[in-house]
Amino acid sequence: MSKSEDQGLTRLVRERLCQTKCTHRDSVERAVVSPLSCAVMEEFDDLLKEPDESGYLDLSHRAWATLDDVLWTWGQQLIVLNVAFNNVKSISVGIGELVLLREFDMSCNSLEALPDEIGHCTRLKKIRLNGNRLKELPESIGNCKMLEELIISENALELLPKSIGSVPTLRVLKAANNHLREVEPTICQCLALEDIDVQGNDTANVPNELRANTKMIIWLCR
Repeated sequence: MSKSEDQGLTRLVRERLCQTKCTHRDSVERAVVSPLSCAVMEEFDDLLKEPDESGYLDLSHRAWATLDDVLWTWGQQLIVLNVAFNNVKSISVGIGELVLLREFDMSCNSLEALPDEIGHCTRLKKIRLNGNRLKELPESIGNCKMLEELIISENALELLPKSIGSVPTLRVLKAANNHLREVEPTICQCLALEDIDVQGNDTANVPNELRANTKMIIWLCR
C-alpha cells in the first residue's frame, strides 16, 4: 500500500470513529471495524492518560467491548469513571478495587451482570446503568451506604435487591422500562427518597397511574 493510500485509509478510519461517537449503542454494535481501524484505535487509546487531578476519567464513546484491567489498578486515583456508550458486556471483579469511586457511569452498553464486588465501592454516590441488559442487581449494592442516585432504567430487571432498603442516603431511583414484577417493599425504608420512577413496568403492588408518584409508591410499599 502506498503512503498516500495509507493516509487516505487512516483518514477514513478517523471519520468512522467520529461517526461512531455520535451514534446510539445499536449502531455501534452493527459497525464493522477493519484490522487497520483497530490498529488506529489502539494508537489513539495509547494516548489515554491516567485520571486527571480531580480523579475524573472519561472513556465514553469508544466502541469498546472490554475494559482494560489497568483501570482496576487506579483505586487510589479514580473518583469519577465514565464508560458510557460503549459495547461492554461484563465488568471485572476488579471494580471492587476502586475504593474511592464516587460516580460510575456505565449507561448504554451491553452489560449483562454487575459483579458482587460493586459493594466494595462504599463511597459511591451515583451509579448510572441505564440502557443495558441487566436482569438483576447484586444484593451487595446495599453496602453502598453513601449512594444517592441509582439510574437503572431500560434494562431487563425483574426484581430489585432487598438490600436497597438499607441505603439511607438514596434520593433518586430511576427504574423505568424494565420487567419489574413489583416494587421492592424495603424501598420504604429509604427515608431520603424523593424521586422514584417505575413507569413501563408491570408492578403488582403499584398500579400504572402511580408508577411515577414517589409518595404513593412509598406508602404502598409499607
